[in-house]
Parts: sequence; C-alpha cells; structure tokens
Amino acid sequence: MLDSDCWNFDPSDHYVTGGEIVKDLRIAIAGGGIGGLTLAAALARKGIDATVLEQAPAYSPVGAGITMQINAMQALRHIGLAEKIAVAGIGLNRLVLRTWDGSQIFATDMAKPATQYGAPFIGIHRAKLHEVLLAALAPKAVTLGFSVQEFSQSNKKVVVTSTDGRQVEADILVGADGLRSRVRQQLWGDEPLRYSGCTSWRGVIDNDGFVPSDEAHETWGDHSNFGMFPMDEKRAYWFATELTEPGQSDADDPRPGLFRLFGHWHNPIQQVIEATPKESIIRTDIWDRPPRSPWGQGQVTLLGDAAHAMTPNMGQGGGQAVEDAIVLAEALSRATSIPHALREYEQKRFVRTKFFVDNSRRATRISHGMTPLLSFARKWVVPQIPEWFRERQVQKVFHFET
Repeated sequence: MLDSDCWNFDPSDHYVTGGEIVKDLRIAIAGGGIGGLTLAAALARKGIDATVLEQAPAYSPVGAGITMQINAMQALRHIGLAEKIAVAGIGLNRLVLRTWDGSQIFATDMAKPATQYGAPFIGIHRAKLHEVLLAALAPKAVTLGFSVQEFSQSNKKVVVTSTDGRQVEADILVGADGLRSRVRQQLWGDEPLRYSGCTSWRGVIDNDGFVPSDEAHETWGDHSNFGMFPMDEKRAYWFATELTEPGQSDADDPRPGLFRLFGHWHNPIQQVIEATPKESIIRTDIWDRPPRSPWGQGQVTLLGDAAHAMTPNMGQGGGQAVEDAIVLAEALSRATSIPHALREYEQKRFVRTKFFVDNSRRATRISHGMTPLLSFARKWVVPQIPEWFRERQVQKVFHFET
C-alpha cells in the first residue's frame, strides 16, 4: 500500500524544465541528515516538492559539533539560510595547528577568504543546524520513523519500501542515508568500507574560557590528535583521534583512557576532558569509501556520505553534502530528462568530491604519522609549507560553483 500521507502535493504544483512543464513531480529523499534536509530546502525554493524519509523516530539534541566552512556557507546562501545558520553558530576567524606541547606549527587567517567570498567560516552544533534546516521546510516534508529497506524502479517510477512494509512511490529517489547507505547497497552491492586506521572520541562542553570564542584548534601528537572549536557563545566541541585497530571499545568511563593519551598535552586539553560528562563522550571508528562513478542508475542517485564518505580531517563531510544538495536542485530545476539531470549532477560533483575524499585520507595519514616517512613529513615538511601554497589550497577548498 502506498503511504500517501507522506506527500502533500497541490495538483497545481509544477516546475519548469527546459521549457516544458512537468506536473506533480515527486522526489523521495532517503535520510534526514544535513544533506537530505538541505536538498529538500533547496528544492522547495525552486517550487519542487520532496519528502524526506528519516529512519529516526524524532530529531533529538544529541550529537556533536560541525563546521560549515566558507564554501558550504556560499552554497547555503543560494537558499537563503546562510545568515540564519551563522546566527545559530559562531564565526571562526583563525585555524591554529599545534604540537602536543603547545608549540604553534602554523595559523591560518579565515577573515581574508571570508571577506573574499562574502561568507563566514562557522562552528555550530549539529542539532542547531538541523533546527534551521527543518524550519525551512513545510511540516509534512519530513516523515520520521521510515527506515528504507529497498526500492524498485519501473515505468520511470521508484517505489521505496520501509522495514515495516510501508511504501512510497516517487519519480526520483535520492539516497542521502549516510555511510552505510541502504540505497547505495542496493545499487552497487556490498562494497566494503575502508578503515582509516583511526578511532575517534567526541564531546561537547560548556565553554568556560577553555576555547577562544573565534578560533579552532588542532594538536598533533605521535599517533594521535586532539581538536576543539566553539559552537556558539556558551558551548564548545572537542574531538580526539588515535591510530589503532578497529572494533575496540571503552570501559564505562572513557576518560581515564583519554587522560593516558592526552593528559600530558598542553592546556586546556586535560581540563576539557575533565569537564565532559562520561556518558556524553561518543566513540566511533573512522571509515571512508574509495571514490566511485557513477553514483546512481535510472531515477536514483546518491548524495553526501552515501556517495562519497570521507574522513573528517578536512572538516568537509557536511559541507560537501550541502554543495551536493544545491547542485542537484539546480540540475533538476532545468532538466529535460530526469536520468540525464541525475547523471549530469553526478559528473559535475565527482571531481570535486574525489578531491576531498583523497586529500582527507592523505591528511589522516600524515597527521597520525602512519609511516616513518609520513612522520618525517609531519615534523619537518608541514611546518615549512609556504603561506602562498596554503593560500592556494584554501582557494581550491572554498571556491564553490553550482
């Protein structure tokens, strides 16, 4: 049975595609994370209706921090949400890289590119970001508790089936369902994930003077890293990583293990760990996927981590999902053929997202000194990188085009 309550279409709704009018186009988005919600908001701005199928029964405030970097904020400006997200978060004007004893390796000024591109570099809590994106959607645009089991394509339609047997029919299915995407699995089979070599811990604290209000910091040790940045005027986010085998777990309280790794590092790292309630510390192994092309087939495509999961070392996972959403909405708004529009979107996004997947993985390996040569590069080559070269890389990262 089709779950018609998931759709809220007016029979007069339409959108223009290459001079033709296609009525009642239905788009199903599997996954209500950053990418899925941004796509729904971008489509709504163009008069295209979409329903987000989110497996969680409700949005909750649990989660961690994320950066919406200058490129992502430019993309969000296309749908009128950049200013609201900037207000919900906090501007980061400097990125500082240090060694474990506090010695500065280099600092990057974000004010210059922010002025150049007309968009800030923002730290924000994921829950706050979700709030802004959800507020841009109609109440019935998101169906909660819908966990995608499978889909089928026939007669230019897609039928999406949930794990509890409900079905939704659409003209397009976008798999924005994350690292372990069910949509991707059905498209391309059981492609194995790729372990980064690192596990991670994450936490949120009341920022009682621990982290400067406009700076993001990362510290490199021998085979482990620690970073932190403010998310608003009152709270900060921290993350820690260690080179280790996958599948390990912590005891009831992960903080003693974190103290063993980071307790002798520069201030305020120990104080930040101490200030974090043990039950709120999240541990996850870090995985990515090798780039692949194409992402989709027929009336189905992928977006965000489902298409191009990357390690977090460049802080671009969420930002690239946002870019995907804006580019896909633009492609659909001027399409004469749905499959052609989806493949055009995939081709346009592949080179840029591959750059981030490859370079994020490379950054993970260098920052953790995974080989003697990489340890040498981290200690002696990275600090000597000239400013002009770093600025050139910044330009490549922050330049966004639809």
